[in-house]
Amino acid sequence: MHRLAARYDQAMRVLAFVALAACAPAEDDPEFALLGVVNNVFESGSTIGLFEVRAAEPYTFKFGDGQATPSEFALEFRFEPFDEALDEGGFGVASVGMLPGQSTLPDGEIDPGTLRLIGLSTDTAVIFKRPNATGPAWLADFPDGFACGLCLREQQPDGFAPVDCTFVTIERVVTNRCVW
Repeated sequence: MHRLAARYDQAMRVLAFVALAACAPAEDDPEFALLGVVNNVFESGSTIGLFEVRAAEPYTFKFGDGQATPSEFALEFRFEPFDEALDEGGFGVASVGMLPGQSTLPDGEIDPGTLRLIGLSTDTAVIFKRPNATGPAWLADFPDGFACGLCLREQQPDGFAPVDCTFVTIERVVTNRCVW
């Protein structure tokens, strides 16, 4: 019986430690996280940020990770984007891509043609803006740091307007993307 009481005491100490640790502020809280909607994608998967970098030779930079169910998703950016994920003006536009299952990719430049996307945010995006960033006129409407944007297709080329991040939506259809 004494061993059982000792194990109980040890278990209670471990439980108390875990409870205290859970209440402490996390040191690795993400720089930015969002929750959004998934429409017409009938499976769970993982999410990634896909920054479209406008350069002399445009490229796509994967940065950010999360998970998705058939109805909602989460995406986290652990820290500010790498310089390589941003346009020369100091800003970036990231679509939210959805991959099947637990698939993911390391952060870095990727070939979007090799992705097996099952969904994408075609009308909404995550916008990152450094202080004093320069770019399209619509960029002035966004605060410094991370925010979310809604595609304005009536502009030529398309632009973005600030929107609450809960409006960011992943759709099964990955055509007709916002071309800014």
